Amino acid sequence: MPSRSSPAVLGVLAAGILLGTWVLFGLERPVRRPTAALPIVAPPAALFDDIRALAAPGMQGRAEDSGGADLAAEYIHRRFRTLGLRVERLPYEIPRRRLAPGTRLVLGPESIAPGKNFAPLTWSGTGTAHGPLVSGLAARISGDTATLAGTVAIERLSPSPGSFRRLDPPLAERALAYQDLGAAGVLFVADSRDPMAGGEAAWAGQLDARAEARIRAHPAEAQEWARDRAATGAQSRAVQPSRPLRIPAAVVSWDLGRSLDDGGAQLATVSVAVEDAPLAGASVVGLLPGAFPGRAAVVVCAHFDSHGIRPDGRIYPGACDNASGVAVLLAVAQALARDPRPLLRPVVFAAFGGEELGLHGSRAFARAVHGLRGGALCAFNVDMAARGPETEITIVGSAFAPDVFGVAKGSLERAGFEVKTTIPGGYPIDFTFRHGSDHWPLHEAGIPSILVTCNSFPERDTPDDRADRCSPAQARRVAEGVLAAVWEASRRQEPFAAPIDAVVKFPGEK
Repeated sequence: MPSRSSPAVLGVLAAGILLGTWVLFGLERPVRRPTAALPIVAPPAALFDDIRALAAPGMQGRAEDSGGADLAAEYIHRRFRTLGLRVERLPYEIPRRRLAPGTRLVLGPESIAPGKNFAPLTWSGTGTAHGPLVSGLAARISGDTATLAGTVAIERLSPSPGSFRRLDPPLAERALAYQDLGAAGVLFVADSRDPMAGGEAAWAGQLDARAEARIRAHPAEAQEWARDRAATGAQSRAVQPSRPLRIPAAVVSWDLGRSLDDGGAQLATVSVAVEDAPLAGASVVGLLPGAFPGRAAVVVCAHFDSHGIRPDGRIYPGACDNASGVAVLLAVAQALARDPRPLLRPVVFAAFGGEELGLHGSRAFARAVHGLRGGALCAFNVDMAARGPETEITIVGSAFAPDVFGVAKGSLERAGFEVKTTIPGGYPIDFTFRHGSDHWPLHEAGIPSILVTCNSFPERDTPDDRADRCSPAQARRVAEGVLAAVWEASRRQEPFAAPIDAVVKFPGEK
């Protein structure tokens, strides 16, 4: 059997993190074989074994705060080592801020707790601001320092529908401008249907009665936990201020803002108390170096984390989301590792943690990936692979990486799938590409990337996402399709086109 190894060093991945120095020995010219003969994927029962193991109660919901993420990472590490991959851990940190007691908004006689009508900005300063409410937009734009000193500035935001859009400038930078103008605090009035309200005022998910209703549906002892997890995930999408924000800053709902226009109290007290409680974790990265380890690598990735354990004891197994994606990742790794033919490019298998709380594992990898000798050619992300119609699969990213999409589409169609690129109503599924899963940080790092997914299902993000609801046969066919795409990409001579920073409209957006 031709040797897979040759002299090379993977090197040091960025931010001072040593992902590993993988030294490979003895280069041989690859044996040319027919490309149609693909490596063989393990049977469905083998994939189900991985899904069942990762979704087992002993994995404690695979969350950083339950300790289950570490257990899942160790399981994947062992599986990679068994396959002969060169394996390293890549640490990440999840910033987490919690609201402490005393956070309130007081308008005249009314005292409002954080919830659907009031939510501090993620990066708000801690403290209390008291003063008259003064419209601040004109002063902020003109730089007028006389009007806002000692006041609580208020600014109404124009509605900006769209999934994961960015306000320009972001709220944190607007708050810094009010801080510079001497305001004691600032309130932003946002349309409760605006997704940006959830992105930058993270504590209640979105300023939306429906979001609060979902939280209230939890048992009482689990409500604080649900808010905390929703907040942590949303914080990761919120733009950090360019320098420390010291004044209290918050968002209030459109309805509350309208009551102020109708002659409500003109004196406000904004009290915000936050505490930092970051979480730590580590992704697992495995390498098949191939015969030419200096070439750009094909990346295959999936996240292993889920939502942990609620205070009422219910576990989130995360079987389809995303033990099934990890099972596909392991099946592709096994097929390539056991095939006697040498790879013509390195293949990196990345099992990411921290996805559910803001793509933290893939963010750390994206910062580090250019330390790979040769860089990365493309990335295939698998997030949910074993639910929904057995003959349908969705690819997200056709507008962002059309060449990689074409390879994946053809491979999955040959595996027996009808490939979907829209949701009911005919809207392009690509509106979810931004921040939707671990392909996004890789796209931002300049790597053409797509997402393979079975899309949504009723039990997603609930304790009912169990292994017995998954289809191992469907997961195996996904593995066959992804393997074929990786095989084709690994034999590609030229690079893929640079990723496109496309804008895909949110359903209903004009």
